[in-house]
Order: sequence, then structure tokens, then C-alpha cells
Amino acid sequence: MRRRAEAKLSAQPRTNFSGFGQPKSDADSQRLLHELQVHQIELEMQNTEQRQTRDELETSLENFTDLYDFAPVGYFTISAAGVINQVNLTGTNLVGIERARLVNRFFGTLVVPELRPVFHAFLKKVFASQTKLFIDLELLGQSGQPLRAVNLEARRLLNGQECRVAVMDITARKRVEETQRRVEVLAASNKKLEAEIIHRQAVEQSLKQSEQLQTGLLIEARQHQAEMRQLSREVLQAQEEERKRISRELHEVIAQLRTRLAEAEETLRAIRHGEVDSVLVAGKAGSQVFTLEGAGHAYRMLIESMNEGALTLTRDKTILYANDCFARMVKLPLEQVAGSSFRRFLSVADRALLRPLMKMVANTGAKIQVQLQVSDGSWLPVQISVREIAKDSSHRLTLGMVVTDMTEVRRNEEILRALTNRVVQVQEAERGRVALELHDGITQLLCAILVRCQTLAEQLPTQDSPARREAIKLRDLLGEAAEEVERISRNLRPSVLNELGLVAVLGDTSTEFAQRTGVRVQLTCPKLAERLPADTELALYRIFQEALKNVAQHARARRVTVQLIKQDGAIQLTITDDGIGFEPGRRVSRRKGKGGFGLLGMLERTTFAAGTMQVKSAPGKGTTVQVQIPLAVRIRKIKL
Repeated sequence: MRRRAEAKLSAQPRTNFSGFGQPKSDADSQRLLHELQVHQIELEMQNTEQRQTRDELETSLENFTDLYDFAPVGYFTISAAGVINQVNLTGTNLVGIERARLVNRFFGTLVVPELRPVFHAFLKKVFASQTKLFIDLELLGQSGQPLRAVNLEARRLLNGQECRVAVMDITARKRVEETQRRVEVLAASNKKLEAEIIHRQAVEQSLKQSEQLQTGLLIEARQHQAEMRQLSREVLQAQEEERKRISRELHEVIAQLRTRLAEAEETLRAIRHGEVDSVLVAGKAGSQVFTLEGAGHAYRMLIESMNEGALTLTRDKTILYANDCFARMVKLPLEQVAGSSFRRFLSVADRALLRPLMKMVANTGAKIQVQLQVSDGSWLPVQISVREIAKDSSHRLTLGMVVTDMTEVRRNEEILRALTNRVVQVQEAERGRVALELHDGITQLLCAILVRCQTLAEQLPTQDSPARREAIKLRDLLGEAAEEVERISRNLRPSVLNELGLVAVLGDTSTEFAQRTGVRVQLTCPKLAERLPADTELALYRIFQEALKNVAQHARARRVTVQLIKQDGAIQLTITDDGIGFEPGRRVSRRKGKGGFGLLGMLERTTFAAGTMQVKSAPGKGTTVQVQIPLAVRIRKIKL
């Protein structure tokens, strides 16, 4: 700076600063004057640079304030006592209270009363921990507005006296989950009602054939028929109207959510890949345009605040950049992650899966689920999304990777599997009840009508042969109807399974299936020394039933081989047919949404019994279903 000042002084014209206009020849005074002039120029230059630095800081502060206020998530700065010290505009819009009234207010007053103790306990955990914590709460509605479900993500600040809380609105997601649950319950009710209507229609058809016989029987049959028709019409009409109403509401909600989700995902995708030059934000002061060009620092802050791991890799999987979230996932300091190979966090099997994935990203990008090895020796389930970012002048490819923690997703899958098991248990109980009602109600009624028809046929004179023949035909039809009802009752809940065990019921079901369909069934079941657990027997029997149903409906097979063996502390059931076969992966995709849940139901029963199921099939090669359930492991009980 001194050299610059001296150069600037030398460029100026010389001025005589001697007192009273007399030339000063003293060398020391001349040197002092030179030093003062240089120092004055240095001060002017420093003053100019400080003004420029102040202007740059004011511009950066204004940009940071706008980014903070217009963030898509509400941010609150809360003290250890629960008092709100700071809040952005998104947070004020979320709770519906002005910022001036919100600051210095207790955050607990915004939470519904029954969840306030939960929030205070959560706040204590946040200040006692150094990690980021999460919780779901409900906030009070303002000015008659409904309750709002939110997700809180909190972490203690470095000063130890405050914490930063990110509040995200999850009300729409909660409503969709509740609507989905109601639709599932309604679908199960519709299925039971349809089965009951089909059954009643079959009974109705059998009763119609007795209209030409004895007058008293005709009146009784017509009355019963009218009651059944009226009940069926009323129930069907009410059920259909309710189903249409809920279906319309659900379709509207899902369509709106899908549209909003697609727009949000497309916007995030465009921002992450640099396809957006500016963002239009609507606020109280009107619409404002924020230019993203040159906003590298803002993007860096956005990536660092993500709840997902973000990486930049070379083609040979060397990590060029990693955010703090990924470092926390693998429990390593950030400086130990950057510069290392991503393969160090994968098992040998997952490395083999990742290799073909890296070849696909240049065109379309890809996703895969793997296990990350954490520094403490544990394994973390994650989903990896990889996509090409750019190529430099030497044509070297740079890849962007997003790592999502799947621990919560796996837990939700376990909860869903537990709910599925509860539905199956309720379904089995309902099947038992319906089977008992069929056996004690409809079957008894049909037997009584059968006896009266037999009596009527014997009382008719021999010379009245047409009426006698009709009575005999009616008797035979009623006998067939009684047998069909008995068969349906056995399929719903066979008493043989409870009395004699799995081997006996497999034999009876195989014989009945062969007689009904004409498909030969070869059954190999050695006698078991002791009964299997009741849950295991029921699971294997339902899987066997569903496999035979698939053979009858789709396989076009001529022969089925069934083998039940017990070995190495497990029971194994194998069903093989010589039908047309199929491609398992394509079959599930093609039948999705059309009721094709046979294989899925078999897999769910097997999984909940702690077993494994394998389906081997190919077009023209037949199908083999093999189920193996360990006997030492009891069915799991998941607490919801």
C-alpha cells in the first residue's frame, strides 16, 4: 500500500508547503513532509476500501435475510425456557401470528394442550444432546382454523442457550394417510359384502326351481327371496354410494397432492441440476425474483442444511465433496470422508450392485438400496440416487449422489407388515364366523327343505310322473346346493385342520381340488411325530390354498406335485405344476391395481411366520413355489 501511495504522490504536481512562502532547504523537514503526504494518501485508500467492504457486507446480509425469511420451512430460535427469540416469515405464516406478537412468546402455547408436556420433554432432550432430534406435534389453529400437524427438527446452537427449530407442515400427509386407511377398511368390507351377495344369489337361484311345487313351500320361498333381494339391494346401494363418494374425494385429494408433489420435485430437480436461472417468490410485498446465477454460497448452505447426505464423486468413486449429514451418517469427521473412496462404506455384495448402476447414470440416473458401513461397525440401510453432473475439459465425468437414510422407511414397513398380519387375523376370525353361520344356518335350512322335498316326492301318486320327476330333480338340486355350501364352509375354516392337523387337511383339499378341476395332484406328506404350531399350520394351509387357486385360474396345468418335508428344524412346502408359467417380475407389475395379490399374500404370510418363499417360473416351464418356515422361531409380535 505504501508503494501505491508513493506512486500516486509522484504522479501529483509538486507543491511548496514551506511556511510564509519561503523555500525550505532542510532535508529533514522535506522528508517529514513527504511522509505526511504518503500517510495521507494511505488513509484515503484505506477509507475507500473500508467503504467497499461495508457495502459488500450489507449486500450479503440482505441476501441472507431474504433467504432466511422466504425459506420453504419455518425456522424458530428458541431459548432453553421455551421462549421464541427469532422466527422467519414462513414460521409466522405457518402459525398465523405476526412476528411482533410471536417473538418473546412461549412456543408451548402454540401446541395443543395435551401435547405440551411432550414438547417440553423434547426441548429438554434437545438442550441435553448435541445431535439433531425430530418429533411430530399438532399446533393450535388461529381464528377458527383447524389443527395443523407439523414435524419439528431441533438442534442446540453453539452458545448452548438457544436451539434452532425447523417446522414443516405435514397436515396434508396425515390426511392422506387417514383417507388411505379408510379406503382399505371400505375395500375389505366391499369384498365381504360381494361374497355374501354372490352366495345369496346362488341360494336364490336354487329356491326359484321349487316354485312349481307345494303351495306352502312356494309362499315361504317367495317371502324369503323377497327379503333377501330387498336387503341385498339396500345394502348394495348404500355401499355403492358410500364407495363412490369416498372414491371421488380420494381421487381429488390424490390428484391435487400428486400435482403439487410433481411441481415441487421438478423445481428441486431443476435447481439441483442448475437448470433454473431465477426463482419467483410471492410475498407480502409482492412477487420478487431471486437470481440463482453466482449464488454458490447460498447453494452450499442449502446442501449443508439438507437432511440427506450429498456427495460429489469422480468416475472411480473418489469423494470430492460431502456434506455434514453424510458424515453424521457414517459417524466420521468430514475431513476423513472427503478424498476417500465411497467403496469403503459398502460391502462386497453392494459394490457389485453399484458397478452396473454407475454405467447407467450418464443417460438417465438411477437409484439403489444398499447398506452403509458405519465407523462403529454397524450397518445403516440407505437409498442411493446417482446422476451425472458435468464433464470438464478433459472429458472426466463428475457424479452427484444423494444418500437417504431408510431406517424410518424400514420401520414403517415392519409396522405395515404388522397391520397386514392383524388384518389377516381378523379375516381368519371372520372366516370362522361365516363358516359357522353357513354350517349352522344355511346348511340346516337346505337340509330341512331337502327332507320336505323328499316327503313331497314320496306322497305324490305314481301316475303323476311329471310332478314326481320335478320333485326328484328339486331334491337333487337341493342336495348339490347343500354340498356346495358345505364345501365353501370347509374352505373358509376347515374343521379337519383343528382336529387332525396339516397333513390331513392337505390330503382332503388335494382330493377335492382334483375332483372339481380334473387336475391330477400328487401329494407327498410323511407323518409328523407331533403337531406343528397352530399359526404355522394355518399359514401353510392358506399358502397351499392360494397356490391351487392360481393353478386353477392361470396355469392351465395337467399335473400338480405337492411335497411337505421336515428337516433341519424347519418345515418346507413345495408346490410344482406343469402349466404355462410366467415371468414373476412382469406379472406383479401387470396385475397391479387389478386384484392380483395372490403371490403378495403368500409372501406376507411367509414373512410374518419368519420364513422364506421362492417362486421359480418361466414361460412354458411351469411354476414352483417353495415355502420354508423355521419351527423354533415363533411369529413376531410388533407393538404399534
